Amino acid sequence: MLESGCANSYSQFAQLGSADDSKRQVAAAFTHFTLETGHFCYVEEINGASKNNCDETNTQYLCNPSKGYYGRGPIQLDQ
Repeated sequence: MLESGCANSYSQFAQLGSADDSKRQVAAAFTHFTLETGHFCYVEEINGASKNNCDETNTQYLCNPSKGYYGRGPIQLDQ
């Protein structure tokens, strides 16, 4: 059993379905983390600070001009 703050926040991660379903869910997560972090070498998108991925056409969620919008961490949302 995972014991950490993250495990408490995502208590159903790899806990539902069969044992094989759980293994596939963990494998998919680590595949994504590995891709997004360059095999866990990077915590921020390469040259990310020089990019601005803010969608300025989105009027519901406005961009903060003092923030940088680029990938950080292992769970990055790709466009």
